[in-house]
Amino acid sequence: MPGTEEESLLSNLGPDQAEQCVLFLFAIIVRFAYYDLHDLMISMILTHDYKK
Repeated sequence: MPGTEEESLLSNLGPDQAEQCVLFLFAIIVRFAYYDLHDLMISMILTHDYKK
């Protein structure tokens, strides 16, 4: 596959490219959501322990 990754991204704006963008955004959202849920679970567990 000739050219750099950025060149192929710019010259290949088709259905596959749109799908890759969606998957990339989805991965970022999942990653941030996972960390937020992780922090939320920790804080819930800590507050639950304090209430006892």
